[in-house]
Order: sequence, then C-alpha cells, then structure tokens
Amino acid sequence: MRNRKFSFYSAKTLMNLTIRRYASFDGVNDYIRSENLPINSLSEITGLTLAAWVKFISVQSETSGNVRYGSIAGQSYLGSYPNGYGITVYNNTFSAQVRINDTVFFVRNDSLYHRDELWHRVVMTVDLIGKTIRLYVDTVLAQELPLIFAAIPTARMGEFRVGINNANRYPLKARVREVVVHSTVWSSEDITNDYSFRNIGRGLLLRYKLDGNVQDSSGNNNHGTALNGVTYENDITKYTQFDGVDDYIESTNIGDSIDFTSSSFTIELWAKRTRSGTADWMLTVGSQRSTSKIIHMGYSGDRLRFSFWGTNLESTETFTDTNVWIHWAVTYDNPTRTASLFMNGVFKKSIVFAANFTGANVLQIGGTPNFLAYSTLKLSNLRFWNTVRTQEQIQGNMTSSFTAPQPNLVANYRLDSDTLDSSGNNNHGTAYNGVTFINE
Repeated sequence: MRNRKFSFYSAKTLMNLTIRRYASFDGVNDYIRSENLPINSLSEITGLTLAAWVKFISVQSETSGNVRYGSIAGQSYLGSYPNGYGITVYNNTFSAQVRINDTVFFVRNDSLYHRDELWHRVVMTVDLIGKTIRLYVDTVLAQELPLIFAAIPTARMGEFRVGINNANRYPLKARVREVVVHSTVWSSEDITNDYSFRNIGRGLLLRYKLDGNVQDSSGNNNHGTALNGVTYENDITKYTQFDGVDDYIESTNIGDSIDFTSSSFTIELWAKRTRSGTADWMLTVGSQRSTSKIIHMGYSGDRLRFSFWGTNLESTETFTDTNVWIHWAVTYDNPTRTASLFMNGVFKKSIVFAANFTGANVLQIGGTPNFLAYSTLKLSNLRFWNTVRTQEQIQGNMTSSFTAPQPNLVANYRLDSDTLDSSGNNNHGTAYNGVTFINE
C-alpha cells in the first residue's frame, strides 16, 4: 500500500457504525485548512463552542519547554493574529486556549491521562459576556478560568485549521472525528446531548465529520482543504466477499417496492477491489443484454461505470488501489433521464441517458449467471431509494447504519452476515454458490 500521511478512517469505539472512519494526522505536517472563516472577529459573537472527538496513542512530536503539544483544531490562536481560540493535546491530556488582545487564557485537564487508546470528546466554551473559558472532557468539566479584558476585540482572526496551528507549529499526531464550531456557549445539557451524538443545531457555524472528506456539513460552506499528502482510507469490518467464479446474490421481488422503468432512484454502496484492470460487476437489474434492458453498475477496467446497456456514465478517474474502500452513489432522475455519479459523497459527473430503463425488475449482486460475469469485489451496505438523493443526503447517511425503516428507502442490504433486506420491505436476497460473509 502507498505511504499515507493523512488518512480517513472510522471506529467502533466512536459510534455504533459498521464503518470505522476518522481522520488520522501524522504529527509531521499534514493538516486541514478553511480560508472561509467560521468566525471573522470575536466582536461578532457573545460566545463560542469548539468540540472534537480525539484519540491519541503516541506522544506528540513537537515540544515547548518540557511540554509536548499537538494542535487539534482552532482559529489563529497562535501565530500573527492577536485573537483566536483552539484545543490542543497537552502531554498526555487536553487543553484549551483563547487569545484576546495578545493575552492567552489557558485551561487544561491535569488530573486525567488520555493517551489510553480511547476516543474522548473534547469541548471548549468561551463566554464573552460572563468572561469565562471552560474545558470539558467526556462531558466532565476539567477546568474553568475567568477572562480578563476591557473590551471584546474587533480585529479579524485567521483561518480555521485542524491538525496544526496558524504558525505551522505543533503538528498533531492523533485521530480526529466530528469537529464543530458554534457561535453559542453550550450548556451542560448541550454537552451531554452532543456526547450522545445528538446534533446541536443552534449557532452551528462549521461541522467537519472527517468521515472521508473535509466538506462542511453545517450549510455555511466553510469547506476545508486537506494538505500535504492527503488520502482517504476507510476500514469496513463486516462485508460480503465474492469469489469471481460463480457466486452471487439475487432478489426477485424488489420490483414489488420499486419499478425501475418508471421511478427515479438512487443506488449506493461501499466497494473494495481485490484486483485491477478487469471488469467487476457490482450489481445488475434486468436479464437481457440489449439496449435499455439491463441496469449495470461496476468497474469496467479501472473506471466505475453505470449503464443501461446503451448509454454509459463512466468515471473520469481510474481506480486500481485494492486497499481502499470507496463509497459509490448513482442517482437517476426518470423524467429528465439524468444520471449522476458521486464518489465518497462528492459529485463527479452527470449525463443524460438516451432512454429510460425498460427491463425486468430482478436484482443480482456480485455477478450475473446470464452473462457469466462475476466479481471478486468486497461489498457492504447496498441501498436502493425510490427518489433522487441530494449530495447532502448522500453525505449525511453514507456512514450510518439504519436500524428502522427510512422514508423512500426501498431496499437495504447490509451484506454483513446475510442477504436480508433491513428496509422493512422484505426484499430479501438469496445467496448462491458459496457467497462468503466476512467479520474481521
């Protein structure tokens, strides 16, 4: 596998998800930056909250005095700007700082050891009216300190960064997930709800899930740029492995829930290659090899292809890496015949098809005996929706495991230990010829 300096993963200890995903920083020079400022000046707000999930298992690489620091996230709390805020790794625990008119107010958690290979939710709040800074770790108040200043400063702050500070100091060696910035001071109830993964919408300025990209899901377009060797890695521990010889999964009754000939739809799944340069079919709907009679999704050589056997939507990039999980989503708008391709939640391409699908509503996964076409793919979390999902919807649910029926979700194959449809519509599949279910 190629050397990867900055990676995206997930973790079971973080959330109850099938997919273990987070951002991993190398402690050298990789980081995320957003030039769009979540907060331009402290004078615009009465308070703020900054929070991140953090897991660190190694000492930080840079020292100041006898302290090893690693910058988790913040906005110009060090460097050439006189005002800012941020949270850091401080030796074996966490700290938070706010800088007001070149005076730094610093709180830390000296009483607890956090280099324990566990995930911790680190929250800092700054109350500019009550003049207090507080640090919480896993909902527990670690320390608070009064702020002393004559007036709230109006000077502009610098860019928001994750993984290094604005002076390019204190590179972080840790794993990070779900960084948020709010223009409000969280209450103890907010902090408890956040720890239970309930979104706090009030005053949300920035939200980086760090689950495969650095898009801001707050709606404020404070999207980030990942620098110095950024790549994406995703680790899935439960999936279906196909042998490329004759095994496949079939559902003959999915047409009871969706008619692909007349309905708009979205198909999404996670896939990992085991070989390159070959055709690997993820799925088909239909059984006739003729124009518009079969829906085909999979790798054609090293490009991702979605086709009605006549019109092809094909990725521009090639994909040869056999060590990476990729989330693929295709939307098809029936009235306009427009197909769109998304990779890891990011829009890639769209085309208008010559005609709508006219074949049979029979689903086959991992291979199709009618064409003697079989794959060696690893597949997980295959979903069919009877609507065109937006990019925001795709990003919002691509790492989630649904435990109850969802609106417009007509089939949901987790592919973790069986071929059951967990959407509630009973579009169960049947495995043929020794399909293997993996639980690492």
